[in-house]
Amino acid sequence: SVEKVCFVDRNNPDSNPSGGWETNNVINHIIISNDYNVVIFERGKSVPEKGRRISYLVPDENFCISGRTTLWLENKGRYVSVSK
Repeated sequence: SVEKVCFVDRNNPDSNPSGGWETNNVINHIIISNDYNVVIFERGKSVPEKGRRISYLVPDENFCISGRTTLWLENKGRYVSVSK
């Protein structure tokens, strides 16, 4: 039932249309109040039902994946970047 998984910089959750990430005030509130950097959208839902905070994970840019996608994780010292 998962439509997409999005990786978001919780300190800067701005939209990134080319990465498939579109946000609004409700989604931003969910991310910031729960300190999420990963949010999960179920099919037919416009607001994430689930999310997680993965310590030290910061995306290079806010983006979403659906289906099979290769993710790149890079140790940047104080944090790990994630990109597709």
